[in-house]
Amino acid sequence: MKKHAVVTINIGTRYSKMASLTLPTHKAYANKIGADFVEIKEFELPLIESEYSAYWAKFKLFELLKSYERIIFLDLDTVVRESCPNLFDIVPEEQFAVLYETDFGIDQTLEINDMLEKMPPIKWDKDYFNVGVMVLSKCHKSIFEFTEDSQGGLKYPEQTLLNYNVNKLGCEVFHLPIQFNHMLFLNVDPSERVDSYIIHYAGLASEVKDILIEDDLEKFESGGPLTTEANLGELIIKKLPDVNPNSEAIYGRLYKDDEIGLSV
Repeated sequence: MKKHAVVTINIGTRYSKMASLTLPTHKAYANKIGADFVEIKEFELPLIESEYSAYWAKFKLFELLKSYERIIFLDLDTVVRESCPNLFDIVPEEQFAVLYETDFGIDQTLEINDMLEKMPPIKWDKDYFNVGVMVLSKCHKSIFEFTEDSQGGLKYPEQTLLNYNVNKLGCEVFHLPIQFNHMLFLNVDPSERVDSYIIHYAGLASEVKDILIEDDLEKFESGGPLTTEANLGELIIKKLPDVNPNSEAIYGRLYKDDEIGLSV
């Protein structure tokens, strides 16, 4: 059995710009920690429309865990900085590691209650995690088992199902610090992005992700100050001159939840 892998999903061509920016950081990280780099480029599930494959491809980890002892999964819209330590050295092998949104005051009660109505009842408190960065081992393979009875969540299809599975199985979990999955929507101090190892651009429209990722990478290289949420609008207007700075449309660009999107 091969030992370790860093895995990401890159299906279709819709996010080719973003992939050109983020994948080099994923590959460099895999090389740094001595892991294979695996890029999931296609995936199909029975009963799931093919256009949603970019969401459900995380269930490919079920098969990959037959070949690898441990995996670090990274969403395509994440940047791994050169200073990022080896997460396999930080997370105990028996624990499933993710960042819990509820640790930062995010309420996902609607997602949880909807899933509990669709699926057999289980004991599930209000904790809810994000699946953009995951550290898992072969003992966690069952988390990624998809059956004909599996149902997706309201807004986050695969994410809520994986939350359900972890609670159903009673997995021992490791709460990742924000430095390993920094997201703007968590409403943390902007300075924490500067000090983070993995930046996750979740919750932004895809065109905004490309702009901010490219800007961040340039600033990381030059040492310049990062664009914060407060002045992100100025950067968008600079890069997207068609935007009227006095229009409410800019806020849609800032906060539209296009986390994975559909590949074509």
